[in-house]
Parts: sequence; C-alpha cells; structure tokens
Amino acid sequence: MTTLIRSKRNLVLATVFAVPFIWAPMTVAGEMEMEEPPQVEVSDEEIQAFAAAMMDVQELGQEWTQRMQETEDQEELNQMQQEAQEEMIGAIEDHGMTVEEYNEIATAAQQDPELAQEIEQAVQ
Repeated sequence: MTTLIRSKRNLVLATVFAVPFIWAPMTVAGEMEMEEPPQVEVSDEEIQAFAAAMMDVQELGQEWTQRMQETEDQEELNQMQQEAQEEMIGAIEDHGMTVEEYNEIATAAQQDPELAQEIEQAVQ
C-alpha cells in the first residue's frame, strides 16, 4: 500500500467518524474565553433514540473501518466512504432523528456530564 493512499485513508476514516467539537472563541488577549455551553433540552425519548442510533453508527463505523483498511484503491476507498456515510445517516434517520439533531445531542453530551451519563445508561 502506498503511503499516500494510507494517509488519505486515515484522513477519510477520521472524517467519517469524527464527532463535532465546539471551540470557545479566543479573546483579544489570546486567552480562552469560557462561554457557558448552550442548554439543550433532551427528552428521555430523544436520549433513547440517540443511544440506539449511536450504537448502530458505531457498529457501522467498525464494519466500514475494517473494509476500508482492506483496500488500496483510491477510487474504491472514496466510494466506500460515501457508502459508509449514507448508511450512518440512514441508521440515524431510522431512529427518528435528523443528523443535525444527532450531532446537537452528541455535542451537548460532550459538554454536559449529566447528559452523557444518561446516554450511557440508555446504552446499557
């Protein structure tokens, strides 16, 4: 496998499975300005849907990662990336959520330990 294809595949995998992060804006002095995270109201039903979708997305991610690691063809890798994204979007939508709602809850859980714990309990 060439180094270019390997590094491109790693970038593709990181892009496909990345979770959005919110960075606090920098102040003029260069220090981090800590803004209070936006409060997101998440119902028990949404937590259950998110947890189920997250499990499906993780499973798909593992499957596609393995498939992508087995190819050396850049065109095939690009096609696989697109298929993986489409399947993950489908998995999210199958649980009655939009990708935007899913990402909003994922971001909120990164900033809210209580929400993260509720999601963890829903997974179990």
